Amino acid sequence: SRTKQFEADVRAVAGCSFNVGEEGSLLDLLLWAIMMNRKELAQLLWSQCRKPVRTALTACIVYRNMIRKVSLEPVVEQKMAEASDEFEEYATGVMQLALKQDLTMALDVLEEKIPLWNGMTVLDLAIVGKCHRFVEQCVKHAVDRRFCGDLDPYKQSLWGFNNFQFVSVVCIFSGGYLAPMLMKYNPPPLSEATRFPTQRRVAPGGFPREVRVNAQLQATVEK
Repeated sequence: SRTKQFEADVRAVAGCSFNVGEEGSLLDLLLWAIMMNRKELAQLLWSQCRKPVRTALTACIVYRNMIRKVSLEPVVEQKMAEASDEFEEYATGVMQLALKQDLTMALDVLEEKIPLWNGMTVLDLAIVGKCHRFVEQCVKHAVDRRFCGDLDPYKQSLWGFNNFQFVSVVCIFSGGYLAPMLMKYNPPPLSEATRFPTQRRVAPGGFPREVRVNAQLQATVEK
């Protein structure tokens, strides 16, 4: 059928696990518009999507994969390259605005898994897809958070130095003895859905809304 053929074409070109209807009709139409090189229609459909960052990155990568895998006329190839850069710019602009308005929520967006791309996160997709502008301008905090895991990279201070590397070196030279006293930790995630890849901390019973059921947690809160 035409639907199966369309799915096969998108998978072959984009390298993703695409199924019609799985991510919503808007994304289906957006991918069709990209495959048909209908940039204005693709832009219009993107403007209506609920998840603009990952959708724009998807469009950017599909355009670039088409240029790489499909034999195209030079003029068509140039137009697709321009469209790819425009969608990367859209993703970058939206993400920068989100980072300014709510850093925590924006970082959660970067760690959101995308079924269309076999469970890769938005951050992973940007790196694998070589979206260099987006990576350069939008993922610094997310990379810091992944590197530090359960530690908070922005609240480590000692003797007036607010620097994670400095505090880490002091803890290492102390043989780890000072680590429990000096290191500041991120709270455990409110749910497994918001856990980022390098976060290992388990939420204690009663966290965060039923503190009274956990005596140790209640004592900590009351300090």
